[in-house]
Amino acid sequence: MNSKTYSFKLLDFATDFVVMALLLAGIYFAQTDLHFLEKTILIEDGMVENATVLFLLVASVMTVVRIFKYASSKSIHWLVMQVLMASFFLFIAGEEMSWGQRIWNVETNEFFQQYNLQGETNLHNMKVGDVKINTLIFGKLITVVLIIHLCITPFLYRKKEGFRNLVNKWGVPIGYLHHGIVFLIFSIGLNAIPTGSKWELYEVVISIIVLSIIYSPMNKEIYQSKKHKVKKAQFSM
Repeated sequence: MNSKTYSFKLLDFATDFVVMALLLAGIYFAQTDLHFLEKTILIEDGMVENATVLFLLVASVMTVVRIFKYASSKSIHWLVMQVLMASFFLFIAGEEMSWGQRIWNVETNEFFQQYNLQGETNLHNMKVGDVKINTLIFGKLITVVLIIHLCITPFLYRKKEGFRNLVNKWGVPIGYLHHGIVFLIFSIGLNAIPTGSKWELYEVVISIIVLSIIYSPMNKEIYQSKKHKVKKAQFSM
């Protein structure tokens, strides 16, 4: 096992360990000191929310760097997907911090005061009629997408050549089975934390898993140049 492979294995272990540690810590404080959990650990603009923003920004920057590094040797499909991913990570990070509203003390305009449940300048806390955007899109929809991507696509990628070729063509990073397992365990265990603030933990865990997959996906070849692939093939011969 070379040093690079070892570092990838270490990252996988660290990802799983941190996710489970966050879950156990959340459950522990929920049972022993719920006030501390809500007002110190999971507080708005606290360390957990800031960590979520940081991980998403790192994922976005990492994707942008790869665009500049590999775009010349990749297809337009790959380029489009990387731009979409980098933009999405940046958008979610911006939403988490309300686009810097609290940092720069920007007042909420009349529109967001009327339709945003927290009176903040962001979309995910808005309510349209009886529909809460956060619950519909950032809760249910993203959860379904994550379950499919983390638990189903790894199997399809390994078993179906056509699916594998399509995924690689578009440059979609695929996670490993352990990502799906820890996500499911965490999602189930989250029910043991009786506070609405628990979703801050959910968000930071998603950002950790996403960053782990972006850094070291199963299909590492999507982040390799054609020249590198040729050299690797020649070496294997």
